[in-house]
Amino acid sequence: MQRTTSRRIVAFDTSFLIEMSKSKDSLTRRKIDHIIDSLIKDRAAIIIPAPVYAEFFVKPNEVKNEIYELLSKSSALEIRPFDTLCGKILSQKLSLILNKKQAEDNIKNRIKFDWMIGCIAHVNKAQEIFACDKHLQNICDHFSMKFINLVDMPDPAIGKQIPLLEGVPLASRFS
Repeated sequence: MQRTTSRRIVAFDTSFLIEMSKSKDSLTRRKIDHIIDSLIKDRAAIIIPAPVYAEFFVKPNEVKNEIYELLSKSSALEIRPFDTLCGKILSQKLSLILNKKQAEDNIKNRIKFDWMIGCIAHVNKAQEIFACDKHLQNICDHFSMKFINLVDMPDPAIGKQIPLLEGVPLASRFS
């Protein structure tokens, strides 16, 4: 199923936000900064599924509090709920792909959250999910979404000029 929409819509997984909260000097953080700059430049809509939001803020700290402020004030980012449509679609999807034994073995917290994240992104017409969690790749395949693994992305600094927004605080990029 190919999605057609005039605006690029992406979703972030918990692993993306966790990496976003780490040191600015890490390769993964440089990749994230590059992705965010590109998404903002493209005026993409960024979805944060509510379960991602909940998982990320389980243990708040100063950096997470800054990210919370960013998320709550940004017009580019939207927290999206797991609503009745998500529930209906997810139950149909899982009943098609899981046999009874798999359902009993796999319907644990992890699969619930990951499938909810994938379903929320799907219902909100996301074309891709950015994550570091390979388990989510299978779920993206079931919802015909592109999975972008931060670990597999090239270093944006190699062969690139210094980005115009380098040195600009992350929070001010979303304003």
